Amino acid sequence: MVSWLTWKYGKTGFLYCGVEYYGDPKEMTAEGPSSQYPVGPDGTAFNGDGTLCYWGPHFAFYPSIRLNAIRDGEEDYEYPALLKGLADRAETAGKRPDLVTRARKLLAVDERVIRTTDGSPNFAYTLNEADILRARHDLAEAIVALEKVKR
Repeated sequence: MVSWLTWKYGKTGFLYCGVEYYGDPKEMTAEGPSSQYPVGPDGTAFNGDGTLCYWGPHFAFYPSIRLNAIRDGEEDYEYPALLKGLADRAETAGKRPDLVTRARKLLAVDERVIRTTDGSPNFAYTLNEADILRARHDLAEAIVALEKVKR
């Protein structure tokens, strides 16, 4: 949801602190962490506590599932960014106002994905994967349609 929220509210990124914490390097072995491997300062950082990468054998850096999810989410930001560029070009050229209107509606972020509320926080988001997949599909269709206009 981070990328959908980032797009909807006109932000250009987000800050994630504490990408990794490997504890005392003396606890690392050539095969990876020893059984004494401290994950973080006492009571402050544990596996899954915001850590995006883990150290493996021979000090290799391995991504967490969270980091992979963030990477996949970045694609959810790229879809509207691409669509906006195509819609802007078509609008400037005076081509296919119907497709430009549809693109602008999609760029506002589908209410099925994120809905503005009067509460705090001022949004609610779906937990239904089908809603997100449908919104991605709609963006992709609009991109393909406007890409054809560009030619």
